[in-house]
Amino acid sequence: MGVGDRPQPRPWSARARIRGRRSAQSTPPSSSSRSPGTVNAAEFFVTVAISATFVWALVTGHWQDAGAIGDHASAVGGLILGGLLAAPFAGWIAKRIPTRILTFMVGGLIVLLAAYQGLQLIGLMP
Repeated sequence: MGVGDRPQPRPWSARARIRGRRSAQSTPPSSSSRSPGTVNAAEFFVTVAISATFVWALVTGHWQDAGAIGDHASAVGGLILGGLLAAPFAGWIAKRIPTRILTFMVGGLIVLLAAYQGLQLIGLMP
């Protein structure tokens, strides 16, 4: 320390709070600092589940039973057009509905659709 240097207060000490100073490194971890890792982990597990389902469909022959992609071109086009039309509406909904409620709604829909498709795959549903 130099002649005129004063020791720096600890980031969360009373003196630092009074002066309104604290270092960026001293902030306690918040939920936003854990969020990127959580999102990446969730995306990883979703990708693994999708890949496993695709491989299962190939191994069981379900893919061959579906026919050529040319037979389903109108359905694929409809999905693309529907996605383009629904995107602005989805953005509007995402602003209006609280995140927690929207997360449970989307998660529930995904689970229900996956269960229905799984039951179709094993032959319990038409």
